[in-house]
Amino acid sequence: QLEVAAKAELAKGRVSEAMSSMNRRGLLDIGPDSWGITDRILVTEKGEQLIAKLRGALVEVARVLRGARG
Repeated sequence: QLEVAAKAELAKGRVSEAMSSMNRRGLLDIGPDSWGITDRILVTEKGEQLIAKLRGALVEVARVLRGARG
């Protein structure tokens, strides 16, 4: 979540809330890693399908945001 927050330039709390919501909706699978040290976050099949469906729109949003930042 820290890596996502840094790359998206969002507060960790906001990313944590969003990921928890996506987990409840079955888009992510969040659980302890193999060593029990940290959480591992995996995109589920349902999440992959949603990404595929929205890929064009996501690319356009990224392009607009990149342009807005200069």
